[in-house]
Amino acid sequence: MDIQAIVSLDCTECAVQCNSKKRILEIIADIAAKNNADIDQATVLNSLLARERMGSTGIGNGIALPHGRLAGLEKTHGHYRD
Repeated sequence: MDIQAIVSLDCTECAVQCNSKKRILEIIADIAAKNNADIDQATVLNSLLARERMGSTGIGNGIALPHGRLAGLEKTHGHYRD
């Protein structure tokens, strides 16, 4: 799968200041909901938090791949934070 098919420019943020895992997940959920009328922020956030409770999505060196599943979505959506 081509990363450009998942992450669009309008779902990209750079130099976001954040001090906690929960806060960055809130920011990701906000952006996802803002860019997709079919989902709301709370649903995205709950999905991300539920996945993190199963095990960290961190892969090391400050890099993580937070993700979750949402019923009813027809395609994969992504967010990039530099």
